[in-house]
Amino acid sequence: MALCGIIPFAYVAYSTTPFVAHIHLKLPPYAQQSREILRRFAKNVPPSTPVSLSTMNLIGKPRVTDMVVADLRPVKERLGIVNFARAAPVAADRKWYQRFTLPPSTKFSIPPRNVRDSAKEGWVWDEIAASIAKRSSAKSS
Repeated sequence: MALCGIIPFAYVAYSTTPFVAHIHLKLPPYAQQSREILRRFAKNVPPSTPVSLSTMNLIGKPRVTDMVVADLRPVKERLGIVNFARAAPVAADRKWYQRFTLPPSTKFSIPPRNVRDSAKEGWVWDEIAASIAKRSSAKSS
């Protein structure tokens, strides 16, 4: 009888954890001056550009993962739900107080543009995702 409640809970926990709620990109001051400069920056984003991806856990608590753009790579995992993964390993040397929290996320599901049309300057992520895919395919060949 307990399985009737645990199985749906486990499925929802497994399938919803990688969904990204917010993407925060730290832009250099020159890229913030105009839309055209931002477009050029997004097409040729430096690998050292910091990005924060916010996901939600099962109870709705935000979980922020900070990394650089070079750490992301395109993947197809979890039945097609996950489309980006963190390529760099997560640091094992965590502070003593961080041992009681979950490690940073390593798999992400960033929805296509038609789902996130209300995002301000949402096109920037499309350019950066194309740059990540291009960089990833260049490394693999």
